[in-house]
Amino acid sequence: MIVLALETATTGVGAALVGDDGVLAAWQAPCRRGHAEALHPAIESVVVAARVRLDAVGAVAVDVGPGLFTGLRVGIAAAKALGFALGVPLVAVRSTEVLRRGAARDPRAAGALVAAVVDMRRGELAWELPDGGPQIGPVPRLAARLAALGGAVFVVGDGAARLGAAGLPGGVTLSDAAEALAGPPVTVLGAIGLERAGTGATSDAVSIEPCYLRGADARANFETRDARPAGSRG
Repeated sequence: MIVLALETATTGVGAALVGDDGVLAAWQAPCRRGHAEALHPAIESVVVAARVRLDAVGAVAVDVGPGLFTGLRVGIAAAKALGFALGVPLVAVRSTEVLRRGAARDPRAAGALVAAVVDMRRGELAWELPDGGPQIGPVPRLAARLAALGGAVFVVGDGAARLGAAGLPGGVTLSDAAEALAGPPVTVLGAIGLERAGTGATSDAVSIEPCYLRGADARANFETRDARPAGSRG
């Protein structure tokens, strides 16, 4: 089977084709804006590089978050469109799962607990620790959780940079924003997608849902505006 992986959850865009023999082709780059404009050329690029046709794809794996609202919408919309067009199932994978799996390649993760942390903006981080699913909250809350874990902790994801000034204990190692693990690696997303597609752990294009953890920024800003006293509005 060949799986097409789509990564747009954070400040990067990626596409990869992964098959039973490994990665056939992959493209990933930072992209703070314009996820939609970057994703479709990325898909075309990996299809050409792998010398396969899109109709050879047996499933589409997509990062469903937590992550940035616009990026998630772009990736999930593209995955749904491809799922419908190709008649193939989708595999939903959390960004924090991809980050934690990707960290297994890093020697700093040996013997350490791995924490995946995504910068959600507006002073909040999303994280996933070994003892639970994704959560969202301010930097001090996560810093306290990491301190309570004890022992060696390896933090990956673009949210790691936000923890640098939080007074973390000596056992916590932060990945750097310039490293590959600052964002979910699209090749790891593809490998997870291939595994799950092989066991039938898939979704259809209608039922797949994003993992937002909170409302859209536009909605939050609108509600905040309405909460201000009448005299404070322009």
